[in-house]
Amino acid sequence: MKGFHYNLKKANELLDKAGFKKTGKWRVQPDGKPLKINFLAKSKDPTDEPIIQNYLQQWHKIGLNIQLVGGRLAEFNSFYDKVKQDDPGVDMFMAGWMLSSEPSPAALYGEGAPSNYTRFVTPENTKIMEAMDSEKSFDHKYRVE
Repeated sequence: MKGFHYNLKKANELLDKAGFKKTGKWRVQPDGKPLKINFLAKSKDPTDEPIIQNYLQQWHKIGLNIQLVGGRLAEFNSFYDKVKQDDPGVDMFMAGWMLSSEPSPAALYGEGAPSNYTRFVTPENTKIMEAMDSEKSFDHKYRVE
């Protein structure tokens, strides 16, 4: 699948079209209120810092006032404490996890799943996941469908 390439002009156009106009250095919300996004990122290895600083630099180029929570990368355990507790000082975060050999998304997106960090839950989504993990799903054709 073809990915999305860096396109500064397109990013600015999309934000303008969505109503996030630039006033001075930073963009404002469509209602004119300042837009500041608190970004939580974890420090796991030496390459994390330059990667995150590059993201911040690119976001700043398009006028998004995105700042690191606490002004720096978070220690690994502290990061997950904040995410799990739905810290109100965090607007967005960057995390990753490994998938198990079980092809069910329930461990990541189920209603009670500890890794459902996005907190996305709907009755329809729950019904679909329950069907995927039902007795009928032992039939390969059903599971694929």
